[in-house]
Amino acid sequence: MRLFLVCAAAALLLLAALFVAKRKQSRESAGPVVAKEARASAVQQEPARANRASLAEGDGEDAQTKASLREYLANYWGPRWTDIEAAMIASGLNLELEYTPSPWEEARPLIVEKLLLDEEDRRRQIDILEDWPASEDAKALMERFPGTSITDADLIEVQSLADPFNVELHDLGERWAESMNVHIQEKVARGDFIRAPFSLIGSETDSGFYVSSPASRGWVVQLVLREEECPEMMTIMNEASRLASARDEAIRARFSVR
Repeated sequence: MRLFLVCAAAALLLLAALFVAKRKQSRESAGPVVAKEARASAVQQEPARANRASLAEGDGEDAQTKASLREYLANYWGPRWTDIEAAMIASGLNLELEYTPSPWEEARPLIVEKLLLDEEDRRRQIDILEDWPASEDAKALMERFPGTSITDADLIEVQSLADPFNVELHDLGERWAESMNVHIQEKVARGDFIRAPFSLIGSETDSGFYVSSPASRGWVVQLVLREEECPEMMTIMNEASRLASARDEAIRARFSVR
């Protein structure tokens, strides 16, 4: 009997040791817990009226408090919310969504990055200024220059006529894109843009020759460049227009159907 009790006790101790070892192994293999990032609401960029904002300043709002979109925006807009709410409903927005934007201080650098032209944006601006078909086959050129007769055999001649103008236009495009980034940076530094949570409905939006409205982390901004603010860019635009017209006229004159 005594031997039986000793064996039973030993078996229990062994089982307990195995249980503790298994729990320890489970904890070690689990790794750190990573919280899921809340999915941002779709930002609607609709026109209306809002406050000017400085990138150098934060909001102080407790953006992490969970609330419906309606509750959050009512608190943000205050007395103006009734009119803004009606406009949002009319546009088809669902105001009952759960809405938890990041604090403005966290969204700010991401939006600034989107405001500035990256390489793809620069290329797009240069292409707009060059105003030349992406495809240089005979069909594309005939569509670009109606009333002309251009065949595949003429492509080298067309290119030789266009190249001197396009080189200058490309250089102008580079200057245009660089100047645009300088003006965007200056406006950002001055806080000369508007921002709002979720939508620009309720914001005093503006117009100009260039408008950018990026969004991130539940916030949307609008930055506008106006002609009177960027006189050197208007000079570049006018010179580019003159060169493109001269190029196109030279090609029409050479290949026009008489």
